[in-house]
Order: sequence, then structure tokens, then C-alpha cells
Amino acid sequence: MNSKTNHGRQSVVCVIIYLVLCCTVGTILYLHATSERSPFLLEAPQISISQPASLDALSSTFILPNEFKLAGEPEEYDKNNLFEKINGKAPLYLEAGFTRLHSQRIIHQKDSSLWLEIFIYDMAEAVNAFAVYSTQRRPSAATNPALESIYHYKTENGLYLWRGRYYLEFIGSAQSPFLDKAMIEIATHFGSSLSAEQSSILELNLFPLENLVPDSFKLSLLNTFGTEALNKTFTARYLLDGKEATAFICLSETNEQAQKNLAEYSSFLMNNGALRLESEDPAIRFFDLYGTVEAFFTHGTYVMGVHEAEDLQTAKKMILQLSIRLEETKRP
Repeated sequence: MNSKTNHGRQSVVCVIIYLVLCCTVGTILYLHATSERSPFLLEAPQISISQPASLDALSSTFILPNEFKLAGEPEEYDKNNLFEKINGKAPLYLEAGFTRLHSQRIIHQKDSSLWLEIFIYDMAEAVNAFAVYSTQRRPSAATNPALESIYHYKTENGLYLWRGRYYLEFIGSAQSPFLDKAMIEIATHFGSSLSAEQSSILELNLFPLENLVPDSFKLSLLNTFGTEALNKTFTARYLLDGKEATAFICLSETNEQAQKNLAEYSSFLMNNGALRLESEDPAIRFFDLYGTVEAFFTHGTYVMGVHEAEDLQTAKKMILQLSIRLEETKRP
């Protein structure tokens, strides 16, 4: 009799334990299911900056500014449907290596006419994102001291950032101090979510700092200066003794390809009416192109030089500055 009673009690205990375990598992599953993060959060999660952040991780660093609320659901586009969002400019992004776009609109809580839309473009590589960022820089663009540690520029109703593999746009409905403040707040959080190293491009460090026109860097991925000989070419503007010139650095896969690019660029210039000028250094080529001077040379996998210098003396000064900078950076 006692054995049967004990057996019954053990069965009841087993059932109770089983029910407790079921409840525990159910609770864990429920908490997991309800903890999915929205693509845009009101609180920024911690992101490891030792590794490049994914688009989802970057977009989840969004912090809603005071007096603003989300307007609609976030939108996402890929290579196949990007034209639906930015029809006229889609080719520029696609040719530069675009992979995904994440966008979200926010609106002022009291004034519905004040809204801004945030665009986060994943361009796969830092050089691709920088190409889009620099190509679209407006002549009237300015910078903001609050964002001095981030590559950016500001227009009347927009803010544009380059951060590693991402290009970001903030487009406002109007010129407004409320929108400007919101843009800067959001941009600051985006900027802090990625390490500065992820926004570094070696070639930018090869440009001389002396006489550099601020914020004049650009990257052309194809047909720089109208020739197929120069692709993936960085440029920067300089002002030497009051005279303008553009320095350039073109990347090649191999030293041999760089030599070929130099020869093809020389042929391109002569086919377009340029005259070869004498050079004290046979490794450096000088051309007069209708009153402006082109000068360039190869250095390893680079073709480096000056474009549209106002005169020969200015071109020589720019070439000398490039050579000195190569020595300073110890670039082999």
C-alpha cells in the first residue's frame, strides 16, 4: 500500500516538474520572439567597432531626436529595385558597387510640414562609398564644426556623410533649424558607431597637405578626365601662388598596368591636340594642352601627376610636392 502511495506521489511530482519546465521554455521562447529589434530603434545598441558594421546594425543605431516621431515604415531596396526610389541617380550608385539602401522618414510632432528622410547606402567597399560621396558634393556645400571628425558636407536642406562602406544622406523638407539640429544629432550617432579606421583610404594620405584646397578630394571610378586610361582616380585641387592645379593619383592592379595607363593617357592627350614638352627627368611627362599643362609619372602601381595646371612652373611645383609627399609617407 505504501509503495503504491509513494509511486503515486512520485508521478505527481514528475508531472509538476514537467509542467514547470514547459512554462520555463515557453517563457524563454516568448521573450526571444518579442525581442526582435526594429530596423530603427529609439535606443542605440552597442556595436563592436573592431569589425565593419552590417547595414542592419548601422541602421539600428538610429536615435529619434526630441520632438520628432517616425513617419511610416522603414524601406529597403537592392540592385533590382533601386530605381524605384532614386530613378534618375540609380546608375551612378549601381556602377559604383551599390548593394542595399535603407531609408526612414521622420516628422516633427507639432509641425507636419517639417520632415526629413534618412538614406543609408551600403556600397560594399569604402572606395565605392567615397566615390559617390565626393562625386555628388555640391559647389555650395559647407561643413559643420559639430561633425569635424566625420567626412561630411552640408547644404541648405541636406546633410551628406561618408563612413567606411556607407554613404548617408539626410534630406529635409525645408531649410529649418529644427531639421538641421535633428540631422546633426542622428549623424553624430551614426558616426560614433563605426571606427575611424573604417573610413580611411590610403591614397588620400599620399596627397600633399601644403596648398591643398579644403574638402576638394574626389574619386572618379571610370573615365577620369574623359579617358579610359585613367580609372579609379583620386583628385584634389590646389592653389599654388594664386594659380590652380589638380593633383591626381590613379590606381592600377600592377606596375605594368600603370606603365600602360601612362602610355595610353599620353596618346589620348596627343590625339586631342596636346604638345609634348621637354622634361629634365625622362620619367616625368609634360604636355601643353591648349594653354594648360598636364604632367605625370608612374610610381609602383600608381600613375600620379597634375591636371590642368595654369602654367609649366605651377605643374613642376605640384610634381615636386607629390614627390616629397611620397618620400614622407615612405610609399614604396
